Amino acid sequence: MAVDVLKQFIPGIKEHGIVSDATFTLTGTVNLSGSTFTAPTSQILTSPVITTGLTASGSASNDFSASTGTFKTSTGANTLSGDVTVAADKDLLFATGDGKADFSLGTGIFKTSTGAATIGTGALSVTASSTAFTNAVTGSTVSLTGGDTLKSATAVPATAGAVAAGVPITMYSTSITVEVTSDAPTHIRPKGSLCINTGGSSTSTRLYVNTDGSTGWASITTAS
Repeated sequence: MAVDVLKQFIPGIKEHGIVSDATFTLTGTVNLSGSTFTAPTSQILTSPVITTGLTASGSASNDFSASTGTFKTSTGANTLSGDVTVAADKDLLFATGDGKADFSLGTGIFKTSTGAATIGTGALSVTASSTAFTNAVTGSTVSLTGGDTLKSATAVPATAGAVAAGVPITMYSTSITVEVTSDAPTHIRPKGSLCINTGGSSTSTRLYVNTDGSTGWASITTAS
């Protein structure tokens, strides 16, 4: 319905717009084309249905903060182009189903909250070879209650390749290690490190302790 037609029937519409105190109701389908529609300040637009898209430009803000109702996006793809802040004491929830939270293309830092962080029953994988879990908070602990496998993709190395293979367990500020080799150890490790020899066949060749912080290892006598 063109504005020229509306002017014939709705008092308050003038040549250059709508009078600020004019009140009228439009029912049915109303098409406004070829013009810019400017909503008067503090006026209410009730339950509009927009079928061809809504585009904003400029630096004007879209502020829904005074509303207490539910805000839903479309079921299509939604892009958040700017920073997003979740207000204090508000939640970010996933509904049931196989929805994903994929940050794999990001190169920034990912941090959890300072509260308890729970990893569900699914598998947790660290895919980058240079990635490590670091428990940097003094006095904190990491509790593993399930069956946990370390270096599962690495075969037990001979002592000659042990340094390159890395160790599955490193402890304390002195970096004492616990590891496994397929023969008697002769590689460099911190003093006090332990090494299990899977190729050992006697009480004196199965387990070793590093004695000098270098290549010196002493066998630990084990039961038969």
